Amino acid sequence: QTKSAVKERADQIGDQLGEVESQLVQPEAKVAFDRLRLQTMLNARLHNLISVISASDDAPTKQTYDVFGELCTKTDSQLDKLESILGESVADFNAAVQAADVPPVVV
Repeated sequence: QTKSAVKERADQIGDQLGEVESQLVQPEAKVAFDRLRLQTMLNARLHNLISVISASDDAPTKQTYDVFGELCTKTDSQLDKLESILGESVADFNAAVQAADVPPVVV
């Protein structure tokens, strides 16, 4: 493995992680107004659903349960992707780093 191949793998992992992140949160949101202007992602949708449920004195409606189920399914899918990236892609990257004899970054 060459050092450029290692960099390419790192970029691929960064892109994969970015895709998961952009489904879970809105990474472009920097100020409060951005929450109005940009698309709402899974974390905000779950937060908003919790607000709707807690504002009512009645039991959650069927629609609330349906939305919760849909959001959970989508969130679980993204968490499965994250687990796959961390378990496979990062392990492959670490092996490539060792094979290319690139010194590790120690923090």
